[in-house]
Amino acid sequence: IMQQNQTDYEYVMAIARLYNCKVWAKEGKLCVKQLHEANETDVIFEWGKTLVDFKPKIDSIGLNNEAEVRGWDSTGSQSVVGSATINDIPLKIGGNTLGGKLAEDNFGTSKIVIINDNVLDQSTAESIAKEALQNNSMKFITGSGKAQGNYKVKAGSVIELKELGTRFSGKYYVKSLKHRYTAKEGYETFFTLLRNAL
Repeated sequence: IMQQNQTDYEYVMAIARLYNCKVWAKEGKLCVKQLHEANETDVIFEWGKTLVDFKPKIDSIGLNNEAEVRGWDSTGSQSVVGSATINDIPLKIGGNTLGGKLAEDNFGTSKIVIINDNVLDQSTAESIAKEALQNNSMKFITGSGKAQGNYKVKAGSVIELKELGTRFSGKYYVKSLKHRYTAKEGYETFFTLLRNAL
């Protein structure tokens, strides 16, 4: 993959987006990790106790059930095609039924086609197709909220919310968060969450 008219930061982030990775710096090292390698954590927030505010949203618009990635093998002078379906999604968060499956059952098949000049072989094309579906699936349930401060919560971790009913209780992937301390409110944790299954 060539770095063309990009800073080093732009280049690394473009590759991370291509493979659905999160990137962060820790103790002088650059860390890259795929979403489906998210670690489980023991952090639980419960409504009425440690969970102060939560605004969830379910949206099936734009959910895809299939992905196809096309590239070009210049040495063999042939096209490269890789595909994936929602059955290939490696990580389900929040339940066993993916939002893409519910969308397919109710509205039919939706396919995304990606053209990528950097795809040179079929295994890379299939890997990118799976990651594209994984990334797309995480749009199913999103939410933002506030809880009592907890230093264990980190971006990229998985937390559990309780007492929100059968639809919204369960595990969520932490997309982003902010820890804040004020004299008036004390220590608080604000977060944005994602989930792809019910």
